Amino acid sequence: LYERTGMGNTGETYVVDDNFRMRSKSRFMPEKDPLIIKVKTGATLSLKKGVESQSVIKDYRGVEVLSVYRFLNIGDDNSWYIMSEIDFEEAMIPVIKVRNAVLLIGLLVLLFVGFITYIISRGISVPIKAAKNRIESLAGGLLHVEPTLYTGNDEVGDISRAINQLIISLKKVISYTHQLSEGDFSSKYTPLSENDEFGIELSKTKEKLAGLMLRNERLEINNKKALLKGQENERMRLAQELHDSIGALLTTTKLSISAIEGNDELKQHLKDLLNNTISEVRTISFNMMPSVLIDFGVGAAIKALVKHLEQLSGLSFNFENSLEENQRFDRDIEINIYRIFQEATNNIIKHSKANNVDLSLSLFQERVIILIEDDGVGFKNKQTKHNTNGLRNIRERVKLLGGEVTINSSPKGTSIEAEIPVKNE
Repeated sequence: LYERTGMGNTGETYVVDDNFRMRSKSRFMPEKDPLIIKVKTGATLSLKKGVESQSVIKDYRGVEVLSVYRFLNIGDDNSWYIMSEIDFEEAMIPVIKVRNAVLLIGLLVLLFVGFITYIISRGISVPIKAAKNRIESLAGGLLHVEPTLYTGNDEVGDISRAINQLIISLKKVISYTHQLSEGDFSSKYTPLSENDEFGIELSKTKEKLAGLMLRNERLEINNKKALLKGQENERMRLAQELHDSIGALLTTTKLSISAIEGNDELKQHLKDLLNNTISEVRTISFNMMPSVLIDFGVGAAIKALVKHLEQLSGLSFNFENSLEENQRFDRDIEINIYRIFQEATNNIIKHSKANNVDLSLSLFQERVIILIEDDGVGFKNKQTKHNTNGLRNIRERVKLLGGEVTINSSPKGTSIEAEIPVKNE
């Protein structure tokens, strides 16, 4: 009973009789007579009922203990009981230590798992967030975003690569649409796959735009041709009226003045005024539409233009006409060729400060070749505005005739070379 090895500081074993009196000395009350210590506890009451067991009860001191209780079998007498008890608090110390250790280990494991989860979730959430931001930018029409840098082999990496490919494809579409907006229909867009509906529709749109541009260009050319033709017809009408009506009236007036008698000095002065007026009317009529152009063709008209300009400007003109005699073209073509020579020579007289001008007109493989050269001071393409209008008119007329023109200028002179397709009339 008094062997307490392994019983700790509060463990004890004692004997109780059937009257609930202690029959061995108490560890906690050694000075008392055991018989006066009543042990009426849950354990003794259970034994009184014939039940052996172990449980947590309050002992004779009123302290919660872990108790194991049995019958003390001495002979045939089962009226005494033996109990072994230890304070529950002391008995639970190892359990509490294990519990604390388990809690500490669990906490450490939880922290470790939480840290690993944070690292893993961050490795997933950061590229997903970057992908989300790029998708939102794309949805908002902002395509100048940097590709995602995540290159993992997992699902997030697949999403990042898909977004990068989408950005590249959209930038390619933007570049292509920019070319279309600039009128460059020579570029070709290759659909990403046979199921690329956007790419297929974009290619169809390009073809439609190219057709519209071509039709608009043809319509513009036809409108300009009609406008120029209307202008030339009006010039022809006015020139004819100046020549036939006003010229005839002036000539009649001149003859009438000659028939008036007296004051010869006044008569001569009036004749001089009429002669100048008649000459000016003829010049205006010639500039508007020379009759030689209508009657004898562009070669004869340019020859007459050169002769007229030599008298007015004092420049030396050299005109080589390689066309066959009586060579005729469509009237609109002849009028535009004449206007090209007229515009170019007017620019030379006004701005070039040249001394010599070389002109040539020839026909080669159904193309009229025009060459105009001077030895003037030349010009820079963006230097003067007064050159721009004349050169633009020349380019516009050549374009309307379906031809090509090259204009070169240097401090030693300027050259204009044009080729215009024609068919013999």
